Amino acid sequence: MWDIFICHASEDKDDVARPIAEFLRNEGYAVWYDEFTLKLGDSIRKSIDYGIANSMYGLVIFSPHFFSKDWPQRELDGLLTKTDESGKIILPIWHNVDRGIIQKTVPTLAEKFAVSTKLGLDVVIKQILNVLRSGPSISQKSETNEPHLMRYDLGRVFRETKYPLNKSGITTIGKVNCDINIQDDDLVSEKHASLMLNVEGYSLQDENSATGVYFRIPKKQLMQVYTGNLVIVGSQFLLVSKDDEGYKFMHNDENGKMINCYPINEKVIIFGRVSPDITIDDFTISRRHMAVYAKNDELFVIDLDSANGTYIKFHGQIKIEHGSKFRIGRQLFELNLH
Repeated sequence: MWDIFICHASEDKDDVARPIAEFLRNEGYAVWYDEFTLKLGDSIRKSIDYGIANSMYGLVIFSPHFFSKDWPQRELDGLLTKTDESGKIILPIWHNVDRGIIQKTVPTLAEKFAVSTKLGLDVVIKQILNVLRSGPSISQKSETNEPHLMRYDLGRVFRETKYPLNKSGITTIGKVNCDINIQDDDLVSEKHASLMLNVEGYSLQDENSATGVYFRIPKKQLMQVYTGNLVIVGSQFLLVSKDDEGYKFMHNDENGKMINCYPINEKVIIFGRVSPDITIDDFTISRRHMAVYAKNDELFVIDLDSANGTYIKFHGQIKIEHGSKFRIGRQLFELNLH
């Protein structure tokens, strides 16, 4: 079941449909929107028919593009058959059309209260929320603590968003056509990562993304790292390498330029802003940020309860649990299972 079905022409996605769909989903509503719902191999007609039949409200974005195409009008016909006695099932949005056009094309809806995008999307969304909040909801602000991801935008504007995990067991994260779409971050790939549930719990997988997925090492927990792993300490990048003399951390800046090289041996070596071993002048690094040591030809890292954390760019798949944090592009995610 969905709270709302969004009926629109594809030409109106960028300006109207997608911003509304993403806002409503971020508010916790169950939204049937093609980019959220349709998966490779789905029958489009069957999926749409099922979505219409199982949505409480139908949001229809009337526009010149809408009236020039058959498919959106077929969706409207399906929604009209579901109109309840109060007539509140259809929520009309006018985009570059007026009442005169509506009277000529769908006269049965001409007298229905509508909101125009000329007033701004914030006004449109407010009107939609007024309706959704006044009626029953499938999922809005559910008191049940279902597994979800919290997203924190690390860019110029701080934002916090909650995403329920896909009940199918696989939740995809990327720029488009994923369960969680992040379109305003140029560091995010089309399909960047997947969160998967199996018999052993949840795993995080990098889907061959361009910029990688960075897992936050749990505080004071020993974690093995391998040659080729990239470790982030504050805003500094440390590449794990190995030669005949043993392990080394190659210290690079964000542009990949090498700053220093730190040999690692069986002695515990502490990295930090004020450290007895290796000092890195970076205000985002804690005084004693992390410890590193090699033993039996293996390399280990421990985060020393740092403020901003220690992250590792992993390859393939990694097991995560309640409270695990990871970074994708400029986004920080936290898994919440309680």
